[in-house]
Amino acid sequence: TDTGVANGDYVYYEYFTGECGVLRGGESISLTLSHNDEFRLYTFAPYVKGTPCVIGRVDKMIGVGAVTNQFGNLLTLAEGGPVAVYSESPITAQAGERSLPVESRGNLRLISALADDTVLTIY
Repeated sequence: TDTGVANGDYVYYEYFTGECGVLRGGESISLTLSHNDEFRLYTFAPYVKGTPCVIGRVDKMIGVGAVTNQFGNLLTLAEGGPVAVYSESPITAQAGERSLPVESRGNLRLISALADDTVLTIY
């Protein structure tokens, strides 16, 4: 089905399963829901190879809305908390001068930001 979004590569993140990857232009996700109580909630973000792609807060159903601004490697969040970034290379993250823990799950990088960490820098 045509989604009406621009052609190109997109990172996807599925909220309930934590599945994450890259959809190249023209690719699709095969999905079968077995019963009425099975759900999927995807976030899609434009992806440029070699550049970290911010997915947003992974503890919120609409976590992409937590990112209020992104300028280069500087993120501003509506409220702090765990932030996911897709990157094919390891990243580091800081809140001010303080380094933040980053957990890797394949190419998904989970930044452990605190509740008051609303400005992050990603390297």
